[in-house]
Amino acid sequence: MTGWLTLLRGRGGDRCGQCRHFECDPKRIEAMLPNLTVLGSAYASVTADDGMCLRHDTYQSRRFGCGDFSAIGSPPVDR
Repeated sequence: MTGWLTLLRGRGGDRCGQCRHFECDPKRIEAMLPNLTVLGSAYASVTADDGMCLRHDTYQSRRFGCGDFSAIGSPPVDR
């Protein structure tokens, strides 16, 4: 698998939802994106799989994946 599909699916099971850099707590997301509440809320059902990548400073689905995956509980890696 190459290209954008590799990024979308991650490598194997390496998805954002299992990454130490992924934040999915609605209260913390709303604190990071204060204008989000103008559009709705981080508590909305449509955001169920969404969160913030703290490494890349992006808002995305937990199903996404990238080459900077670091499993929850693993030690930090400097890149």
